[in-house]
Amino acid sequence: MNPRNNPMHRRPSSRLLAVAAAAQAPIAPRPVEPPQDEPQGERLLKNVEIQKALSGAIDARAQRTEVTESPASNLDEVTK
Repeated sequence: MNPRNNPMHRRPSSRLLAVAAAAQAPIAPRPVEPPQDEPQGERLLKNVEIQKALSGAIDARAQRTEVTESPASNLDEVTK
């Protein structure tokens, strides 16, 4: 069946007019934000702080893993 004849494919004329009007509307330009004055040294300092925090978190996780993992001999004593 031809889509133009199929009532499921028909659109109301008001919707077609709205789509046509939107297609012809001018596109508003995005507002340009001025660049932030941030010295390069401060940005590197922040990256170093982030790296220190991540390495500290990784070390803490490794220590927690070591503490929670117990050898099988300890498990035998607990189950007795």
